[in-house]
Amino acid sequence: MDVAQLPRMARRRIATREKILREALDLFARRGFESTTVDEIVARADVAKGTFFNYFPRKEALIEHLFENRLRASVSSATDLLSVAIPVRDKLLDLFCEAASGHEGDEPLTRDLFALEAARALSPASDEEYGRHWGLIVSELVQQGLRSGEIRAGVDATRARTVLNAVYVAVLAAWASAVPGSYDLRENMREHVLLVLDGLGG
Repeated sequence: MDVAQLPRMARRRIATREKILREALDLFARRGFESTTVDEIVARADVAKGTFFNYFPRKEALIEHLFENRLRASVSSATDLLSVAIPVRDKLLDLFCEAASGHEGDEPLTRDLFALEAARALSPASDEEYGRHWGLIVSELVQQGLRSGEIRAGVDATRARTVLNAVYVAVLAAWASAVPGSYDLRENMREHVLLVLDGLGG
């Protein structure tokens, strides 16, 4: 539904949440996640501290929300790939490269997210839903490859999905930890996913 069609109170809540998120991300970019306090965020967003916690139960939830939105966008885009009449190899390359490109320019925040996940094993319920959809899309593309012969017979679709996702996460984590601008994320992702697809090839 278009936000403009929502009741006034709902529109105000969305606007408040987005303002908090926008100001927080600007502070994170300027000062770093660890150095930014909730007090600074609410001051910049001009909201009460209680209002902040109504939307985000902890500071880490701001980054989780950002990446949830990116995952949601990736899932939406990936769903369209299922019915496109191009080789499965190209579909999988597009899937992972497009998802990676959504992080370009955000190395510090991507690094912060990986650090949070490693330290606290974060797995927000909202992310789990889109994570499952993502996994189903990758599995279906692998199955398409098996049916078309682009992926050799006998390949276990679940294992193939696991390997592809693991490569995606590893490349993204390495890029986030590298010197900003030292290499092209999308091209690096393409090269690594191609290595996996070459191994799966029929």
